[in-house]
Amino acid sequence: MVEVRDLAKTFKGKNGDDIQAVKGVQLDIRRGEIYSLLGPNGAGKTTTISMISGLLAPTRGDARIGGYSITREPLQAKQLLGVVPQEIALYPTLSARQNLDFFGKMYGLNGAELTRRVDEIVDFVDLRERQNDRIETFSGGMKRR
Repeated sequence: MVEVRDLAKTFKGKNGDDIQAVKGVQLDIRRGEIYSLLGPNGAGKTTTISMISGLLAPTRGDARIGGYSITREPLQAKQLLGVVPQEIALYPTLSARQNLDFFGKMYGLNGAELTRRVDEIVDFVDLRERQNDRIETFSGGMKRR
């Protein structure tokens, strides 16, 4: 479960004024749900996702992933969260499985746990038959999976 409470982010503008990018976001996403944020450019979608995923510290509030605070327990929280960014950050000459192995190791996974998690993800996104193909041969939609 993802729980977001009173999440806010304020930046300093060029003239020193405070710019409220995100103000008091509240949401609950239950296990198994797929959630998306929709809104016009500048609405704070990327800033909100960056805070929930631990890439950007909130000015106020907190997000909890599986009960772990993204501000106080970021490693545990990040291990439970998957985010598909606007820009796809994959290594095109590696296979899908090699990319998953690489990023899993970056999150501290290894050995049998890494293998189990990669297998789980490959099945979840229905790429079992293409897992050993190079990413550069995938369509845009397949890369986002």
